[in-house]
Amino acid sequence: FIPGQFAEGTPALVAFEDVSVVDRDQISVLFGVDYNLWVPFWKSQRSSIFITTQFFNIYTEDSEGLTFQSPYVLTNVEKHQQFLTQTYSMGLFNDKLILDGLAVWDIDKGGVAYRQRFDFATFGPQWKPRIEIGHFSGNPEQGLLAVWRKSDYVEFSLTYQF
Repeated sequence: FIPGQFAEGTPALVAFEDVSVVDRDQISVLFGVDYNLWVPFWKSQRSSIFITTQFFNIYTEDSEGLTFQSPYVLTNVEKHQQFLTQTYSMGLFNDKLILDGLAVWDIDKGGVAYRQRFDFATFGPQWKPRIEIGHFSGNPEQGLLAVWRKSDYVEFSLTYQF
């Protein structure tokens, strides 16, 4: 609750089984294309940009009146939920810096999410530092991406591999 701002939804942490996706049949279809974007002035194939584009269609049988089970929100489940994703990965400085991006578009509800990773391989083969930035946007109560729309984040991690 934010004073002075209109809010929709429910304060319940768990939705009732009869109005949520629990024992429903769902069919997911994925169509994807993977390709390398070759940039002519880069010296090796290792410097190409790997790109993946994917289209998802999730069909939920008997979706009428169903809601997603998520905290503090009642979001209707569409019979067909459609998403488009775009990823890329590229190495810079002889793969000492790897850029990895993921964008997700909720075609039906208009939500957008983006995650950008910066992986550093400058501290030897065992230490793997990473910076990750995430952004979510969507209209209130509209689709899964809107649930996290105020959850933008910056994450720093350091992994030791042995």
